[in-house]
Amino acid sequence: MIVNGEVATEDGFRVMHFMTTQTIRDERYRLAIDGELPLAPENTIAGRVHHTHGVVLPIMPTDEGPAFQPVPTALELPNGGTQSFIHAMWEREELVEAPFAGWSAPTAEDGGDGTEGTGTEGSADFGLGGDAQAWEGQAPADIEGEGNPTLTLEAGTAYALVWENLDGIQHGFAIEDRNGEDLLATDLVGEQGATQTVEFTASEEMAEYHCQVHPDSMRGGIEL
Repeated sequence: MIVNGEVATEDGFRVMHFMTTQTIRDERYRLAIDGELPLAPENTIAGRVHHTHGVVLPIMPTDEGPAFQPVPTALELPNGGTQSFIHAMWEREELVEAPFAGWSAPTAEDGGDGTEGTGTEGSADFGLGGDAQAWEGQAPADIEGEGNPTLTLEAGTAYALVWENLDGIQHGFAIEDRNGEDLLATDLVGEQGATQTVEFTASEEMAEYHCQVHPDSMRGGIEL
């Protein structure tokens, strides 16, 4: 196989498929269908209106026609075999010249539940950076640089928390109780450098905060 004029493999020719479409995966990577489309950027997995996928198929052209020929991979399947094809997704690609290059879907206003908004007006009690690996502590000084820092609150006190999207991937801020139920949850923000202000009053019910899209890696405790 030759890619950009260079020999990529001596394993003969392979059938490959590449396609760019409007994004059909929502912020939880669920497949959106029918009336849900088109998805607005803030409702997609990476805040983009289009995505691209490529497949190296287990098919090899021969003189007698297409023949099944597994692609050698290291991915072991539950049945003990190995996956016979390669599938890759690009959620944050850049299209230089294509039908989707200048197309944008309608966006929703941030906010809507009375608990959050956008911007950094006024002083904030806490500052966080949103990255898929962890929430990064930014303010006050005692949590600066700390991953998923514990937020120390006082019940009945109103707080303002500002977080900045550091990686350009969809994130949202939520606080849950000890049963794992969300007490508040903001809209998602997917634009790198964008900020979101969350205003809330602390209560004894609050146990942890997390990102709705990355609840495992972006999760921190609340101490009252």
